Amino acid sequence: MIKWNPHIKFFDGDRRDYVTCTLSTGEWRTDLRMVPTVSRPDAAATTFASFVVEDGKPGAVRV
Repeated sequence: MIKWNPHIKFFDGDRRDYVTCTLSTGEWRTDLRMVPTVSRPDAAATTFASFVVEDGKPGAVRV
């Protein structure tokens, strides 16, 4: 996927996931949350990757 979309910094198409975004006065944080299965509503989500964009600094950084 990344070779066709050079603006994408991270991609994993084999997982079931969603993102949460948290904004503050100093940063934007995005957490990529994943679940092992979508067939169980009680499946526990874990954070697979996190990225931060700091105020005044261009670009996302993986943390």
